[in-house]
Amino acid sequence: MYILEAAEQAGLDLPATCKAGICGTCVGRIAQGQIDPSDIADIEFTITKEEQEQGLAMLCMSRPCSDLVIETQCDWGYSLGVKEWEGATGKFSGTPDPLMGNKWKEE
Repeated sequence: MYILEAAEQAGLDLPATCKAGICGTCVGRIAQGQIDPSDIADIEFTITKEEQEQGLAMLCMSRPCSDLVIETQCDWGYSLGVKEWEGATGKFSGTPDPLMGNKWKEE
């Protein structure tokens, strides 16, 4: 079960739009604990490596691996105190699309 799904079942109303790991609406910061974001095909489309290192995670497509303490956008707006989160990057990291392979790569 994904973190967002568990939160919703517990009665929490967290920001979410697409629930597919693309829009970035559900981004939160993992303050404590471990997650598994491996279901997200191209996480860098939404969250840069630097932001991931700061603990940012897509709650809609990440699974908890332990008990978690999460700061959501409801807690900190769009500021982590490090820099403003600029929203989804829109950049692909080069991971082949599972359906299209490398057809989308520019030549």
